[in-house]
Amino acid sequence: MIKLAAALVLSLLASPGWALCQLCTAEIRLDTGLADCLLKRAPDTLKTMTAGNKGFAIVDLRDCTTRGSLPTGAAADGPPPVLDDRFVIDAPGLTCLATQIAALDDSAMTPSRVFDLVKGCPAAQ
Repeated sequence: MIKLAAALVLSLLASPGWALCQLCTAEIRLDTGLADCLLKRAPDTLKTMTAGNKGFAIVDLRDCTTRGSLPTGAAADGPPPVLDDRFVIDAPGLTCLATQIAALDDSAMTPSRVFDLVKGCPAAQ
């Protein structure tokens, strides 16, 4: 079953009519810790994508430090927002996301922020 799914993804990637961004995560919610970690890893991730001639990468930030039990900004009666510690992104999207994060001050990331890669990175589409 896994081989079939992988073959399907590869066939879709090889198809010229299929945009890679269809596989990419459109919105990414990060807190300060995950955003800092992403900024540190972005250059290496971009190098890996370029060297491997890959159109996208699976970013895994699960080993990064997050705000943990600190307030998340959720309503008192609602669940806390889920942070994106794993997502799929292409090189233009990663570059745009890193640029957006670098342009923010720490107060704009408190307690977490959603980055819309469709609206915030129109050139990456």
